[in-house]
Amino acid sequence: MDMPTPAPAPSKVAFMHYVLAAIVVLVAAALVAGAYWFTKSSYVAFYGVRYLAGSFESRTLYQVGFGAQHKVTLPVTGRIIDYARDGGTEAAITVSDTGTEDVYSIKNGKATALTQDGAVKSGLSVSADGSMVAYAVRNAVATSTNPNDFYVAHNWTVNMVTVSDMKTQAIGIGYGPQFYVRDGKTYLLITSDANIHLVDVVGNSHQDIPVSFGVNPGFRAATISSDGSYVILPDIGTGYALYALKYSGSLATLAAIGGMPTGTSVAVFDGKEILSISYRIGNALFRFSNTSNPSTILQARTEPGDIVFKVIP
Repeated sequence: MDMPTPAPAPSKVAFMHYVLAAIVVLVAAALVAGAYWFTKSSYVAFYGVRYLAGSFESRTLYQVGFGAQHKVTLPVTGRIIDYARDGGTEAAITVSDTGTEDVYSIKNGKATALTQDGAVKSGLSVSADGSMVAYAVRNAVATSTNPNDFYVAHNWTVNMVTVSDMKTQAIGIGYGPQFYVRDGKTYLLITSDANIHLVDVVGNSHQDIPVSFGVNPGFRAATISSDGSYVILPDIGTGYALYALKYSGSLATLAAIGGMPTGTSVAVFDGKEILSISYRIGNALFRFSNTSNPSTILQARTEPGDIVFKVIP
């Protein structure tokens, strides 16, 4: 009786093909999972964001990393109390041991003093091309027993300095200057007591838009997107809210979109998204939302530390 012929065993080459195919599938799955993590991870979303935290007497500049945040040191003398960056230029306001305050620009690791008057300053901004720095300087006003008087916008003047030649130009009364670019022109937004000023820094034309900041807005200045399309207005009573700037020719009007996430204490634009901060005792919650639905938190990350004074994307 003839025995059945056994099936041939798989060759070594065929076996290796199976192994390689399995490896390819596993690697592809890992790449897909990694790409998903990369786009969704809060560690990636907030990486590189800088923020100033702490009281005026102990303010520190931090940068968010993949893990813990780390302190940022700048080549300036004195304690950093305000900071901004854009277009390859960094800027800082520092206070000396004797209490004088001045503005520095920083390029390629080298700091240059843009002011030397020692006057009280705050509200720092850098233009998109890095060529100009704007800040608010405290006017010489009579002393008051009411500490809130220090934070009144009409007691401040916004100056603009050209980094290349250090020429200074007074722009107007108000606080919280912020550069933005629209139709190829550079503008400054300035917050006053009851208006926001939109100033063409070259043509010197400007528009005033009446706004309400609620009770005692203090240094909670309006915030504008880099293209001038959106504005965030603070109100201690009702919270922060997002508005669209609608243009008809050169004139703009405000159109309400919606409120910011609950507890917002600081908010800035980061490209098409909004980065807001909610301070809690011992830490701060960093949150991303977008202009179509500003109250919805897309990503969040908690950073330990003191009260956040300013966040710099």
